[in-house]
Amino acid sequence: MKTVFILEDEVIISLFLKKLIERKGLNVLGTSTNGIQALEIILKDKPDIVIIDVSLKGSINGIEVANRISEIYYPKIVFITGLDEHALQSVKADYSYLRKPFDNKELLNILLS
Repeated sequence: MKTVFILEDEVIISLFLKKLIERKGLNVLGTSTNGIQALEIILKDKPDIVIIDVSLKGSINGIEVANRISEIYYPKIVFITGLDEHALQSVKADYSYLRKPFDNKELLNILLS
């Protein structure tokens, strides 16, 4: 079973994502609104998929989290953000991108592929 971590600053979106993902049989290891806290959990638990919003609470943003993760291991990274994809130019890892508001089916296709 694939494992997922959700890093999203909007709690309502995070809860929605968790329910949507679990209904498809994926295991959500955790959620966070804070980049530093999430990074510790992600590097310890090494989920298969990490869903990341760019804008986060705390001292680092989602791009920095993705870049730090990719220095250690290579999960599937999916950015879900209200920002244009040009904002992701400094991402060093391979990633998928969905702009808010996102299509649930498109997200699930990315996660299950």
